[in-house]
Amino acid sequence: MMKIRIGCLTYEIMYKDFVSLDGLSRCYGKQDEPLQQIEISDHFCVERQRITLLHELIHAISDYRDLELSEVQVSGLADELILLERQNRGLLTKKVFQIKSK
Repeated sequence: MMKIRIGCLTYEIMYKDFVSLDGLSRCYGKQDEPLQQIEISDHFCVERQRITLLHELIHAISDYRDLELSEVQVSGLADELILLERQNRGLLTKKVFQIKSK
């Protein structure tokens, strides 16, 4: 089980075979702010799990910051961030800015 910090909250990231919003239908993932949990279905391919994790993290950030992002906005942000990472491999791990000492 992995943990991730969002502001002052610590979310548990759990991978499960069956994740559901209604107890009946399978979904890719869900986040629960009061329980500070994100569940990701491992029933789907790894790429879908990555996209879903990012999607649920955006939901968690939106809740934490009271942004009230809609499902369409969350999905759009997740899709664009995945595309940004694909088109700019290593962007978040490279030293993007050169800091000059005086």
